[in-house]
Amino acid sequence: MASKSSGQKPELILVADYTERFIWLEGEKLLTSSLASGIISILNKLNKLSHEPIAFYISGPGGDVYAFLKIANAIEKLKSPVVFIAFDYVRSGCFMITQCGKACFGVAGTKFIFHRAVHSWSGEMYMTQKDYLSCLRELMLIDAIQFMTFTKRGSPVKTILNLFEQEAALSVEQAVGLNLAAGVYEKDYFNKYKKIAKKLAKKKYNL
Repeated sequence: MASKSSGQKPELILVADYTERFIWLEGEKLLTSSLASGIISILNKLNKLSHEPIAFYISGPGGDVYAFLKIANAIEKLKSPVVFIAFDYVRSGCFMITQCGKACFGVAGTKFIFHRAVHSWSGEMYMTQKDYLSCLRELMLIDAIQFMTFTKRGSPVKTILNLFEQEAALSVEQAVGLNLAAGVYEKDYFNKYKKIAKKLAKKKYNL
């Protein structure tokens, strides 16, 4: 990530406005456990200030599934309802977490992308059959968690399963048709909060 004094756009932008009650997350950096902790701190602060709804604007490629589960568990404990607004694209965990709030909306043109669990390791690492089977069990468990999350509201279940296995990319309209999104988010509202987020990011990251 770019340093605060670099003037370069960071790989990930995370800002919040405690008056307007929104969180803004975007970038190509994969979400980590430490970043999830930062998001949870913001959610808890907003919840402490008021129990009014929290808007969570999100775009990104995903990241550590356990980090997203930490966020999901934190959201369940809040008295403030969290509404997700997806923009540009949400893939993997970024798509999955949108199913863990009160509702999810998508800005026109947004892509909702399924992504099955993957595991990477160094070519120099030696693995036994037991290691491979253990890795396989973990991947299957993560995929099961994702599938259960997507079918909390999404239906038909069989269609969701087929799309998940294909790692399909859905338009907002397709996501709405599958109950994975509640509707198309108003562009004027989105541009309003995007402008505020840009100002916050400019100050935080010295852009």
